[in-house]
Amino acid sequence: LVPIAVVASGGGAVAGESATTDATGVATVGGWTLGTTAGANALTATVAGVDPITFTATGTPGAPASLTKHLGDDQTATVDHDVPVSPAVIVKDAHGNAVSGVTATFSSVSPGATLAGATQVTDAAGTATIGRWKLGTAAVHYSLLASVAGLPSVSFTAKATASAPATVTKQAGDEQTTTVGLPVFVRPAVRVTDAHGNGVAGVQVTFSTTA
Repeated sequence: LVPIAVVASGGGAVAGESATTDATGVATVGGWTLGTTAGANALTATVAGVDPITFTATGTPGAPASLTKHLGDDQTATVDHDVPVSPAVIVKDAHGNAVSGVTATFSSVSPGATLAGATQVTDAAGTATIGRWKLGTAAVHYSLLASVAGLPSVSFTAKATASAPATVTKQAGDEQTTTVGLPVFVRPAVRVTDAHGNGVAGVQVTFSTTA
Protein backbone atom coordinates (compact mmCIF):
# COMPACT_ATOMS: atom_id res chain seq x y z
CA LEU A 1 0.00 0.00 0.00
CA VAL A 2 1.14 3.55 -0.71
CA PRO A 3 -0.41 6.11 1.66
CA ILE A 4 -0.43 9.68 0.39
CA ALA A 5 -0.13 12.52 2.90
CA VAL A 6 -1.50 15.95 2.01
CA VAL A 7 -1.53 19.19 4.01
CA ALA A 8 -5.19 19.90 4.76
CA SER A 9 -4.79 23.26 6.52
CA GLY A 10 -2.22 25.55 8.09
CA GLY A 11 -0.12 26.11 4.99
CA GLY A 12 2.70 23.75 5.91
CA ALA A 13 4.64 21.36 3.75
CA VAL A 14 5.11 17.60 3.53
CA ALA A 15 8.28 15.73 2.61
CA GLY A 16 8.10 12.11 1.43
CA GLU A 17 4.33 12.29 1.22
CA SER A 18 4.13 8.81 -0.38
CA ALA A 19 5.41 5.87 1.66
CA THR A 20 4.99 2.10 1.49
CA THR A 21 3.86 0.23 4.58
CA ASP A 22 6.42 -2.05 6.20
CA ALA A 23 5.96 -5.63 7.38
CA THR A 24 3.84 -4.41 10.29
CA GLY A 25 1.62 -2.28 8.04
CA VAL A 26 3.08 1.02 9.17
CA ALA A 27 3.95 3.85 6.77
CA THR A 28 5.60 7.03 8.04
CA VAL A 29 5.61 10.35 6.24
CA GLY A 30 9.03 11.74 5.44
CA GLY A 31 8.42 15.00 7.30
CA TRP A 32 5.72 17.51 8.14
CA THR A 33 6.66 21.18 8.48
CA LEU A 34 3.99 23.37 10.00
CA GLY A 35 2.96 26.65 8.40
CA THR A 36 4.34 30.00 9.52
CA THR A 37 1.07 31.22 11.02
CA ALA A 38 0.51 30.18 14.62
CA GLY A 39 -2.58 28.01 15.08
CA ALA A 40 -4.12 24.78 13.88
CA ASN A 41 -2.52 22.62 11.18
CA ALA A 42 -3.91 19.45 9.63
CA LEU A 43 -2.46 16.60 7.57
CA THR A 44 -4.53 14.01 5.73
CA ALA A 45 -3.35 10.49 4.92
CA THR A 46 -5.19 8.56 2.25
CA VAL A 47 -5.12 4.96 1.07
CA ALA A 48 -7.05 3.85 -1.98
CA GLY A 49 -10.35 2.30 -1.04
CA VAL A 50 -10.15 3.37 2.63
CA ASP A 51 -11.55 6.46 4.33
CA PRO A 52 -8.81 9.09 4.85
CA ILE A 53 -7.58 9.98 8.33
CA THR A 54 -6.44 13.38 9.59
CA PHE A 55 -3.59 14.35 11.89
CA THR A 56 -3.62 17.69 13.70
CA ALA A 57 -0.90 19.86 15.21
CA THR A 58 -0.78 23.30 16.74
CA GLY A 59 1.85 25.81 15.68
CA THR A 60 3.06 28.12 18.45
CA PRO A 61 4.88 31.45 17.96
CA GLY A 62 8.65 31.44 17.76
CA ALA A 63 11.12 33.53 19.73
CA PRO A 64 10.57 37.31 19.93
CA ALA A 65 11.99 38.95 16.82
CA SER A 66 10.46 42.43 16.72
CA LEU A 67 9.25 45.10 19.12
CA THR A 68 7.06 47.87 17.75
CA LYS A 69 4.88 50.68 19.08
CA HIS A 70 1.23 49.70 19.28
CA LEU A 71 -0.58 52.61 20.97
CA GLY A 72 0.11 55.90 22.72
CA ASP A 73 2.85 57.65 20.74
CA ASP A 74 3.06 61.38 19.93
CA GLN A 75 0.44 62.53 22.44
CA THR A 76 -0.38 65.85 24.09
CA ALA A 77 -1.41 66.25 27.73
CA THR A 78 -1.63 69.00 30.34
CA VAL A 79 1.39 69.32 32.63
CA ASP A 80 1.27 67.18 35.77
CA HIS A 81 -1.35 64.88 34.18
CA ASP A 82 -1.40 61.36 32.69
CA VAL A 83 -1.26 61.00 28.93
CA PRO A 84 -4.70 60.16 27.45
CA VAL A 85 -3.62 56.75 26.09
CA SER A 86 -1.19 54.53 27.97
CA PRO A 87 1.72 53.60 25.68
CA ALA A 88 1.72 49.98 24.50
CA VAL A 89 4.08 47.80 22.48
CA ILE A 90 3.58 44.59 20.55
CA VAL A 91 6.05 41.71 20.31
CA LYS A 92 6.10 39.36 17.30
CA ASP A 93 8.20 36.45 16.07
CA ALA A 94 10.05 36.34 12.74
CA HIS A 95 6.84 35.35 10.92
CA GLY A 96 4.67 38.11 12.41
CA ASN A 97 2.94 36.01 15.06
CA ALA A 98 2.17 37.73 18.37
CA VAL A 99 4.32 36.39 21.21
CA SER A 100 2.79 36.23 24.69
CA GLY A 101 4.58 35.96 28.03
CA VAL A 102 7.40 38.35 27.12
CA THR A 103 8.51 40.93 29.70
CA ALA A 104 8.55 44.53 28.47
CA THR A 105 10.08 47.33 30.53
CA PHE A 106 9.16 51.00 30.21
CA SER A 107 11.55 53.72 31.43
CA SER A 108 11.32 57.50 31.47
CA VAL A 109 13.98 59.41 29.55
CA SER A 110 12.84 62.87 30.62
CA PRO A 111 13.16 64.18 34.19
CA GLY A 112 9.99 65.08 36.04
CA ALA A 113 7.75 62.40 34.56
CA THR A 114 6.54 59.51 36.71
CA LEU A 115 5.65 55.92 35.81
CA ALA A 116 3.51 53.21 37.35
CA GLY A 117 3.39 49.59 36.23
CA ALA A 118 6.60 50.03 34.25
CA THR A 119 7.18 46.27 33.90
CA GLN A 120 4.52 44.39 31.97
CA VAL A 121 4.14 40.96 30.34
CA THR A 122 2.72 40.62 26.83
CA ASP A 123 -0.78 39.19 26.59
CA ALA A 124 -2.23 36.72 24.08
CA ALA A 125 -2.18 39.46 21.43
CA GLY A 126 1.51 40.09 22.08
CA THR A 127 0.87 43.53 23.62
CA ALA A 128 2.19 45.07 26.83
CA THR A 129 0.77 48.33 28.17
CA ILE A 130 2.34 50.57 30.80
CA GLY A 131 0.19 51.18 33.86
CA ARG A 132 0.62 54.97 33.88
CA TRP A 133 2.72 57.75 32.35
CA LYS A 134 2.34 61.09 34.12
CA LEU A 135 4.08 64.09 32.60
CA GLY A 136 6.08 66.55 34.69
CA THR A 137 5.23 70.14 35.58
CA ALA A 138 7.32 71.71 32.80
CA ALA A 139 5.63 72.38 29.48
CA VAL A 140 8.18 70.52 27.33
CA HIS A 141 8.45 67.33 25.29
CA TYR A 142 8.84 64.06 27.22
CA SER A 143 10.19 60.70 26.08
CA LEU A 144 9.60 57.14 27.20
CA LEU A 145 11.55 54.02 26.22
CA ALA A 146 10.12 50.51 25.95
CA SER A 147 12.51 47.58 25.83
CA VAL A 148 12.52 43.79 25.58
CA ALA A 149 15.64 41.71 26.15
CA GLY A 150 17.52 41.06 22.91
CA LEU A 151 15.53 43.54 20.81
CA PRO A 152 16.05 47.23 19.90
CA SER A 153 14.10 49.61 22.15
CA VAL A 154 11.32 51.86 20.87
CA SER A 155 10.63 55.44 21.97
CA PHE A 156 7.35 57.21 22.73
CA THR A 157 6.96 60.99 22.90
CA ALA A 158 4.42 63.31 24.51
CA LYS A 159 4.10 67.08 24.61
CA ALA A 160 3.07 68.73 27.87
CA THR A 161 1.02 71.90 27.57
CA ALA A 162 0.48 74.58 30.21
CA SER A 163 -2.53 74.34 32.48
CA ALA A 164 -5.06 77.11 33.22
CA PRO A 165 -3.82 80.70 33.78
CA ALA A 166 -2.86 81.28 37.42
CA THR A 167 -0.75 84.45 37.54
CA VAL A 168 -0.17 87.64 35.56
CA THR A 169 3.10 89.54 36.00
CA LYS A 170 4.56 92.68 34.45
CA GLN A 171 7.01 91.77 31.73
CA ALA A 172 8.11 95.15 30.35
CA GLY A 173 7.25 98.86 30.20
CA ASP A 174 6.61 99.76 33.85
CA GLU A 175 7.56 103.08 35.56
CA GLN A 176 8.53 105.00 32.43
CA THR A 177 8.90 108.75 31.89
CA THR A 178 7.79 110.33 28.61
CA THR A 179 6.80 113.79 27.43
CA VAL A 180 3.06 114.43 27.64
CA GLY A 181 1.13 113.64 24.49
CA LEU A 182 3.75 111.17 23.26
CA PRO A 183 3.80 107.34 23.42
CA VAL A 184 6.01 105.59 25.96
CA PHE A 185 9.28 104.20 24.69
CA VAL A 186 8.62 100.60 25.81
CA ARG A 187 5.20 99.15 25.19
CA PRO A 188 3.81 97.58 28.39
CA ALA A 189 3.67 93.79 28.34
CA VAL A 190 2.52 91.12 30.77
CA ARG A 191 3.25 87.42 31.09
CA VAL A 192 0.52 84.91 31.87
CA THR A 193 1.63 81.67 33.56
CA ASP A 194 0.01 78.59 35.01
CA ALA A 195 0.47 77.32 38.56
CA HIS A 196 3.81 75.78 37.60
CA GLY A 197 5.28 78.87 35.95
CA ASN A 198 4.70 77.82 32.35
CA GLY A 199 3.68 80.51 29.90
CA VAL A 200 0.08 80.10 28.77
CA ALA A 201 -0.62 80.79 25.09
CA GLY A 202 -3.90 81.98 23.62
CA VAL A 203 -5.07 84.01 26.64
CA GLN A 204 -6.91 87.26 25.88
CA VAL A 205 -5.38 90.21 27.77
CA THR A 206 -7.09 93.61 27.92
CA PHE A 207 -5.12 96.80 28.64
CA SER A 208 -6.97 99.90 29.82
CA THR A 209 -5.88 103.26 31.24
CA THR A 210 -6.69 103.95 34.88
CA ALA A 211 -5.25 107.49 35.27
